[in-house]
Amino acid sequence: MITHKEWNGIGNIPNLYKENKGPIWKGDFSEPFAVQCFPLYSLLLAIGRTSVDYMSLDIEGAEFEILKTIPFDKVSFKVISVEVNQKEQQVMEFLKMRGYISVASVREPYVDDVIFVHTDLLQSSTPKQ
Repeated sequence: MITHKEWNGIGNIPNLYKENKGPIWKGDFSEPFAVQCFPLYSLLLAIGRTSVDYMSLDIEGAEFEILKTIPFDKVSFKVISVEVNQKEQQVMEFLKMRGYISVASVREPYVDDVIFVHTDLLQSSTPKQ
């Protein structure tokens, strides 16, 4: 179980993401409530999949903490998009050490995503001469 809070449809995990009280954040966050969680790897095993084509990770500030729980030696992702927030350098280094390279980013108001591709995918799609 984790403690979760919500504001206008946007959630967060207290202690992992600071509540922004700037001008766009009108009103207060909800009272904390418990949410049952399962490791991603456990869910993938339950459905018999350890290879995933695309994963999007956008959980309002806890992305890096979640990435650190994934056993990359047991599960593979071809493409991952991650909302990086203030931890872009940490996410970049973490995924680089696991064979991913950054190929694009999406920077818009309220969007701060980086798209990563595993180097195995790039090598397998390179035309042979």
